[in-house]
Parts: sequence; structure tokens; C-alpha cells
Amino acid sequence: MHYNLPDGTYKKNPVRPLIEDLDELPFPDFDLFDYENLDRSKNFTAMVMLSRGCLFSCTYCGNSQFRNIYPNKKKYCRFRSPEKSIELLELLIKKYPFIKFIEFRDAIFNMYKEWFYEFMPMYIERIHLPFNCNLRFDVLDEDMVRMLKEGGCYMIDIGLENGNEEFRRKYLHRNMKNDMLIQQAKWFRKYKITALTYNIVGLPYETIELSLETIKLNAKLDVDKVIPNIFYPYPMTILEKTAKDGGFIDPSVDPNDPVQLRMPQYPKYDILYIAYNFNKLVKKYKAIYALSPEEAAKKEAALDKKITSKHYPRKFLYKTAKAKEDAFIWAKKTLKKVSPKLFIFLKNKTMKEVRQ
Repeated sequence: MHYNLPDGTYKKNPVRPLIEDLDELPFPDFDLFDYENLDRSKNFTAMVMLSRGCLFSCTYCGNSQFRNIYPNKKKYCRFRSPEKSIELLELLIKKYPFIKFIEFRDAIFNMYKEWFYEFMPMYIERIHLPFNCNLRFDVLDEDMVRMLKEGGCYMIDIGLENGNEEFRRKYLHRNMKNDMLIQQAKWFRKYKITALTYNIVGLPYETIELSLETIKLNAKLDVDKVIPNIFYPYPMTILEKTAKDGGFIDPSVDPNDPVQLRMPQYPKYDILYIAYNFNKLVKKYKAIYALSPEEAAKKEAALDKKITSKHYPRKFLYKTAKAKEDAFIWAKKTLKKVSPKLFIFLKNKTMKEVRQ
């Protein structure tokens, strides 16, 4: 906090330490706002966070910068104790018995193994509502996936971000091997949990060929859903500095432009083409990888060549895909608003189809 002094100067208070024990904090007062009228509540879902912060330092994320401002930054990532977490959920469900799903929005639900393995048996015994959560590959094991399934987990969200190991390590500070990711993704199939990956396109120094590696890795992981996000250089992050140092940030670009970087090796409309056709391309490569190795290699090379050809109408295909996606989003929002029960019915039907 800054405040003015009578002599015209100002006083800057230091940042106070983090509250290290989240159990010291009271539970949220749900009466402070119209909980039943929330968007998620209308779909019988409660959004819940049991933690604060993240242990990791991905270069595109602001978490590491937020962490560094605190004097006790080593305590930045904190969870309520398993018992207090369950009590919070019990309070929420008792107050709003219409809740049928839990959406955990913690940065990484499996951040601490000790917490996870103490929490999950309690959740299975005392809550046991269907839920989804965010996970991280390199702190994941098969027992976690099995226990998530036992607890009612129907979908996991997990960050893949980029499909090239070296690029991922050098620019994103995510040191994970592709072979490990492919092996772990099999667990989601084994236990019939829908897998959704987060991906980033248009990163500094990226090319359309590197984006295709991300698409192909999603296909090899055989994930159910993909979310491609176009990179945005958040201020004070490491990757923003990387973009500046590379000369990729043009001050004249509108802050609302979906593509913020201007890179000669990866033009704006190529980035938009990949982002809006990401899911479609993952499906195409999945179909290719289902073929015999020899035939798959030929078809993969042919599709690569087609997509990256300078004559391929990527700008036109982006505009077509965007129009379709905008129409789908409008229809989905309308259905959720007009008929939430039908939306939940279709959601459950889709989950069952994915698990089969």
C-alpha cells in the first residue's frame, strides 16, 4: 500500500507475509452473494479452490512473479488441510443440496502427494460427487489416477502446452519427456477418465512446424479434448521478456488483438489457422496413427507438406473455422441459460460415450 504524507512525500509499506496456514482462514460466507444464480450453479456445479499458488515457474505464467514479491515466498503454494477441505465441501453441499458436480479450480490438484493421498479417501467416504480437476504430468502416478476414478473424477485438465521436448524445456521451463507423457495418458484411458489438454500456439520463436508437433503429440496421447490458447505476453513474465528481446512485440498492436506477437517465421494468420483448426487436425493425425506404421508415415508426411505449403489457404480456413466455433459457443451458452437440465443431460451422455 502507498499513501501520501503531509510533506508531499509518500510512504510505501512492505508486502506483508503470506498467511501460511490456510486453516486459519474462515470458510467463505456464501450468503454474501447470490450463489444460486451463478453460471456454474445453474448447471448444478460448484467451483471450489482448496489451495493458493503454484510450486512451478512456467515462463508464460504469472505465478512465479506473484510468488517472488512475498518475503516468505517458499510458502506461496498452500492447501487447506484435508480435514478442513472436506468440511468446506460438506458446508457447501449442505447449504446448496442441488449441487451435483464439483469443479476444483486449484492450479495443480496433485501438487502435494501427501495431501492428495490423505484427502482422496476422505472425499470418497464423505463427499463422492463427480468432479473434475487440474493435474500436472510430472507429479502424477497411476495410483493417483486410480484413486481419482474411485472418487468420481470424470475429467482431468492437464497442461501440455508444446509438443517439442527441447522447445518446452528451453522456453517454457517444463522438463518433461514425450515418452513419459504418452505412457501417463494411457492411465486416463485405462480408468476411463476424460482427458483435456491445454496447449499454447504462437509462442516466441515458434513455427507452424513446431505447432504441428504439439498437435501430433496430442494425437499420440489420444486425449479426448484439447484447448489451444494463443500466447499472450503477460507483463513481467519471463516469456514476455523473451518476446521483447526477440523483437516480436510491436507497440502498435491492439491489446485486444488475439495474436500479440509479430514473428516473421510465424505470421499472424498462420497462428490463427492452427488455433482454430487445432482440434480438427488432432483428429486427422489420430486417424493416421491408427494405420500401419509404413502407411502412417507416408500419410503423416503428406499432411505435413499440405498444411505447411505456401499455397495452402490457411487464412480462409481460419475464418471458416472461426465462424463455426462462434456459432457453437453461442448455441452452448444459450442451452446452458435456457435449459440447464438438458445441458446436464447432454453433458452426462457425452461423458458416458467418452468413457466407453
